[in-house]
Amino acid sequence: MHDIFSEKQYPVDDILAMFGRDLRQVRFGFTPACAEGCTVEAYREEDCTLFVKGAGLEDLEKDKVIFPTLSHA
Repeated sequence: MHDIFSEKQYPVDDILAMFGRDLRQVRFGFTPACAEGCTVEAYREEDCTLFVKGAGLEDLEKDKVIFPTLSHA
């Protein structure tokens, strides 16, 4: 799932339920507002490296965030 566009914020579980009971795994291309119940995995893609200098790297690692896949140029 690359992103969710809505005027109102809905729980991610409610949105995923719309895809039916057969849904087994979802990979988010964004950082959900509430990641409760999610398993965080490292994302690796060739030619897609972000360089961060200073304390910013610690914040990214601590918060387990991802730049939205729709923002990749």
